[in-house]
Amino acid sequence: MEHLVLAVVGNYQPDLANEITKLVHSCECNISDCHILKMGQQLVATLLVTGNWSGLAKCENMIPAFEKKNHVHVIAERTEADAYPPDVYPYTVYVIGKAELISLRNKALPSRKFIPKPMPHAKQAQIFSP
Repeated sequence: MEHLVLAVVGNYQPDLANEITKLVHSCECNISDCHILKMGQQLVATLLVTGNWSGLAKCENMIPAFEKKNHVHVIAERTEADAYPPDVYPYTVYVIGKAELISLRNKALPSRKFIPKPMPHAKQAQIFSP
């Protein structure tokens, strides 16, 4: 599995997180890590996108149209996954909900970290951990 890091910067838009998710999902890729910050009137999002080679290439090719449509700047770089030591056991609290609801909650919270986890029994649903 290959990885792509996306850094998205632009004016704050309440639905931008949903647009980013739609872009990644349309390429048949997954978001394995995501940080979204609202700084003043700017939104900064960093994502680790995983998928096969063709899905990531499709995602890279769709970036110029995404930038134009959403008035944002995107930096995309291929990367390798981190190797975790065998004695590391991450602690995660899961919150189940739709991405639309979570992005609406972002209006009240200046920053939030989401780590989406795939749900094997639901195609589009995600589990997010703060």
